[in-house]
Amino acid sequence: VQTCALPISTSGTATSQNRMTLADANLIASKFTDSIDAIAPQARGNVQIQLGNSDASTSAMGVTVDYPYVTNVAVDKGAFFTAADDAASHKVCVVGATVATKLTNDPTSDLTGKTISINHQGFYVLGMLTPKGAGAFGQDQDDVILMPINTAMRRVLNKTSIDFLSVRCTTPDMMPLAQQEIAQFLRNRHHIPPPYPDNDDFQITSQTEIMARQATVTDTMTQLLTAVAI
Repeated sequence: VQTCALPISTSGTATSQNRMTLADANLIASKFTDSIDAIAPQARGNVQIQLGNSDASTSAMGVTVDYPYVTNVAVDKGAFFTAADDAASHKVCVVGATVATKLTNDPTSDLTGKTISINHQGFYVLGMLTPKGAGAFGQDQDDVILMPINTAMRRVLNKTSIDFLSVRCTTPDMMPLAQQEIAQFLRNRHHIPPPYPDNDDFQITSQTEIMARQATVTDTMTQLLTAVAI
């Protein structure tokens, strides 16, 4: 997997805010084509879901059509949404197995073709995500709903900034260059003064460094770069 991931999130402090936008992501993709193969900006938030008399909470992620390619996510049943769905902010989604279980009490249930309520809005389920199980840090990777990023930001999460950016590098050897290019781009774009990295409103860490500290992390994401707003 030739992937670098940049998660950008608000720090929760009064003096810091998340300023990473879709425009930033698109510029990064267009400017650094030698080191970057594809990008997948994401907006995240918790939502309330309902189907019939069943209701629960889960994590919603607004993503682009490149998200499956960049992050190695697959659809088990049905289909992923299209670029046209994203451009038109259509209320469509794909759901994880845990979400389906929460709404039906059936671990084998398939919600493809059904309409579920997300924050009191009807969403048509296009497909089911291939189950991934627990993540490296124990989180349930199947407890998630994916929807077009414009739909999520405009209709559901009420956000103007993205929370996370995953970047697929052209080769593993290009990862250090991509890290350097993205960091300098964000500093210039966000008018961040030196010293660096002390004043950065993001943090980039390679997945191999994380793995050195977390022996339980699988080797499927060994080329992941992570940047979190601080």
